[in-house]
Amino acid sequence: MEAQPEAVRVLVVDDEPSIVDVISMALRHTGFGVESAGTGREALDSVRRCRPHVMVLDVMLPDMDGFEVARRMPRCRFSFSAHATPPPTRCAA
Repeated sequence: MEAQPEAVRVLVVDDEPSIVDVISMALRHTGFGVESAGTGREALDSVRRCRPHVMVLDVMLPDMDGFEVARRMPRCRFSFSAHATPPPTRCAA
């Protein structure tokens, strides 16, 4: 019997529960494994704990902005959506 491939893990980070619910539901329906966080600190803790492959990250979070969360992530490669204003400095790939 062939082993099933591991689902791609996605971390959804937003302080609006309704947004997290909609994005998470759509991702799960498509077959992704989903974790969620409501603050920057929760996001960084979740990255260490569940090691997501991809993160959907809100820019405006209550404790730190999404750009700061991205800067604090170890060895990350990321891109910003067309709806976000790029930060003044960029994370090294």
